[in-house]
Amino acid sequence: MKPVEEKDKNTRRICKLQLKHNAVCAAKNKVLKSRISIFRPEYAKKMGKFTISGGSDFIKVTLEKVFGFPDTTCFWGGYDVQARIEIKSGNFGVKSGLWISTGELHDFFQQLNHSYLSLTGDVSLNSYEGNLNLIAAFDGLGHVNITGSFSEQNEFANDLKFEFVSDQTFIRSTLCELEQIVLKYGDAKGINHTN
Repeated sequence: MKPVEEKDKNTRRICKLQLKHNAVCAAKNKVLKSRISIFRPEYAKKMGKFTISGGSDFIKVTLEKVFGFPDTTCFWGGYDVQARIEIKSGNFGVKSGLWISTGELHDFFQQLNHSYLSLTGDVSLNSYEGNLNLIAAFDGLGHVNITGSFSEQNEFANDLKFEFVSDQTFIRSTLCELEQIVLKYGDAKGINHTN
């Protein structure tokens, strides 16, 4: 009887986390939608950003230019994005440019949300140029091990390998930020497609 009770307890815990996450994101989305429209010029300048934190360590991606939005998607899915990335892991860090697509960010959001709700699984984000490789590994207890590397693809081939620990409370905020990007730019097909 104990394994069944434990499974029911885990299911209830996952449902509570999902409801809490949905309520937090819904509240933020409601405020955002009531204040601004994505087609107003002042909002068009705000491309989006997200941060994966673990105490003082973090990965922050800020979208600077989104190409083709809203009409033309790129080969990698979604819209091509010129972004800035900042990584701090221990005493090491990076501030650099990053090319990525909104389709890749959509897929990362979907995977991360699924693992956040189940507290298990490995989620990856790899930029199409191959200079960012990130894995978020959920341990089933609410902890998330963030590992990966970032290389500055130039003649020097500098490479930062990073690792830090996050948890579900930090990931909730990351999901809300990623959700804003997904709401604005859509999935791998962009926002102007019909199902």
